[in-house]
Amino acid sequence: MSVPEKNAIHVILATDCGSTTTKAILIERRPEGYRLIVRGEAPTTVEAPFEDVTRGVLNAVREVEELSGRTILNGETFITPARDAVGVDLFVSTSSAGGGLQMMVAGVVKSMTAESAERAALGAGAIVMETLAANDGRLPYKRIERIRQLRPDMILLSGGIDGGTVSHVVEMAELIAAADPRPRLGSGYRLPVIYAGNTEARKQIRDLVDGTINDDTDRDRGWTVELAFPWQSMKPLAVADNRALPPKDGDVWRIDFSRFNQYKEAPPSRDPGGWAWSPHGAWDSHVPECFPYIHFSTEPVNRVRS
Repeated sequence: MSVPEKNAIHVILATDCGSTTTKAILIERRPEGYRLIVRGEAPTTVEAPFEDVTRGVLNAVREVEELSGRTILNGETFITPARDAVGVDLFVSTSSAGGGLQMMVAGVVKSMTAESAERAALGAGAIVMETLAANDGRLPYKRIERIRQLRPDMILLSGGIDGGTVSHVVEMAELIAAADPRPRLGSGYRLPVIYAGNTEARKQIRDLVDGTINDDTDRDRGWTVELAFPWQSMKPLAVADNRALPPKDGDVWRIDFSRFNQYKEAPPSRDPGGWAWSPHGAWDSHVPECFPYIHFSTEPVNRVRS
């Protein structure tokens, strides 16, 4: 969601993910100024069986919708901009779970890139648990031990300038990859590693941290896939309700994609071996009521309609 001009902000939705409760508030611009309209709450869903904080956020927002009479969500997507009693102009979210966002930062030079990364994290309201640097005097295995001990919510890696050397910042990425850091909350949560530095090192760092594409000799943090289905092959699915193929602008389908893995994450992770596009809350991929909504549109992807 892009940030609108100040004068264009009339409706604001703000959420906060706490350790046990996720809060959502709706703020509207009135002639006398901005006013709090309603507040909604829902249990935070960072732990099993959901392990996805967005579930709690969406539930809290749905309560705001019910209390205010304003339609904010189109399926699981925020409607922007606001028009009459539909949508919001700005959505902001914070986290106070476990005492707020806890970050580890790393850089090449302690007094330069590492310090800059620390200032950026503090400026975002995070608690900086540790600052690592290539020249901080610690041996590599000591840095790896420290990363494993911390269990941060997020790691920020910074270093180098475009066109400069890449070796030092790549070495820091190698330490992060070797440590295989685990998050504090949610055993299946994928801990984010943010890189801000020399663009020429981007691919090497991504391969180190996330894993390499089409290479099963190393361990990846995740995967992506692109699928293409001929519309003609879906004809048997469309016959029952006489839906259009290809879909028309504005059509809505419910489609589920699931993957079942032979590999399972070792304990204490609760890895069931099955992944689904949206949480089902049960070991069953045949629950149509849990399938995500797919909205077909001829408009650009960055524009959401009510």
